[in-house]
Amino acid sequence: MEPTLTPNQPTIEAASGFIAAATHDAERAIDQTLIRLGELFQSVPGGRLDAGVAAEFGQKALEQLVEAMASGVKMRGQVVRTHRLLSCDGKRLGVDVTVLTGGDLKPADDGTIAKPAGRLTELA
Repeated sequence: MEPTLTPNQPTIEAASGFIAAATHDAERAIDQTLIRLGELFQSVPGGRLDAGVAAEFGQKALEQLVEAMASGVKMRGQVVRTHRLLSCDGKRLGVDVTVLTGGDLKPADDGTIAKPAGRLTELA
């Protein structure tokens, strides 16, 4: 059987929900990673001061960590832009689903804020 070129709406909606959840999870994972990197960044000079060792200890590690953090911030921006592109594609297919959990708020295209109402919220 050859694939059909006619969009199957239930399948598109199911896939959209999965993609929305995966996108949301990826964004949260990146944010959590940036938080952990920030904690590590604080602990290196703090640990050095507490231990009473010279400033040269940990300097190269801090420099590497700052580069890793900058890469993480760049990756976050790329994923946010990917999210926006996926959202536009979903709307073109007639699906407008966003994932809101844990009190997350999301800006809508009209400038309003979508309020959380469960795992999946359909915006009209």
